[in-house]
Amino acid sequence: MLPIILVIVGLVVLIGVGLKYATPRATPLSPTDPLWIEAVGRARSTLPEMFSLLDAGHEVWVKFPVETSDAPEHVWARVITRSGDTLQCRIETPTIARSGQNTADLQVDAIEDWQVELEDGTVRGGFTTLAQMAIAKRDGHVVPKHVREIASRIRN
Repeated sequence: MLPIILVIVGLVVLIGVGLKYATPRATPLSPTDPLWIEAVGRARSTLPEMFSLLDAGHEVWVKFPVETSDAPEHVWARVITRSGDTLQCRIETPTIARSGQNTADLQVDAIEDWQVELEDGTVRGGFTTLAQMAIAKRDGHVVPKHVREIASRIRN
């Protein structure tokens, strides 16, 4: 009986330690946060630049909300084609609460952000990435290394 109790206690300790140090896949943020609102506004005000880069043949990524049963998730997608105010996109962000369809027809007014990596390695756009970093730092969350690396190359 004692060995079974020790195994159960050990498992409880391991699970607790694992949960303490697990990195969340996403940091929740409020869409009413002033930093988020400002970032989305800047991204939308620079859509003409995004369209110029798209028309010049650059790979363009856009961020937009997708509805889930819990709450909207903000995902990144690669633009495949553009027809007027509609973008056909391939969703590249692994979602937490949504599965299945990986393409979307997106209306331009749903874009929250955009991002293009130029030949010299600099990045244009990424306004919400910078805002999410600032919000995470402000709120005491860890900013993942890959996000810090991208943010270090953003030049707007």
